[in-house]
Amino acid sequence: MNFFNGDEYEGYFLKGIKEGTGTYSDSDGNYYTGNFKNDDKHGLGTLKYYNGDTYIGDWNDGEKSGKGTFTWLDAYWISFLSSHEITFHYKLII
Repeated sequence: MNFFNGDEYEGYFLKGIKEGTGTYSDSDGNYYTGNFKNDDKHGLGTLKYYNGDTYIGDWNDGEKSGKGTFTWLDAYWISFLSSHEITFHYKLII
């Protein structure tokens, strides 16, 4: 499905809203593939940002939530183990 603003969605719908697995790309170049519930990112999914950054992990009502890993293109990454545990990592690229 193509939207007027240039966004695109390919996946399941339930009563006209995104529900189940699908892929959503916005006009800015960001790309999400994973689960949707009630028209929002929900469950496990991957968001690849236009600049190369990536988040892989859990979503709740459209927000990053629970376990996941956010990786910046410059080799920094953060592992979210729960809402109270965050581990920062850095990988030097030469």
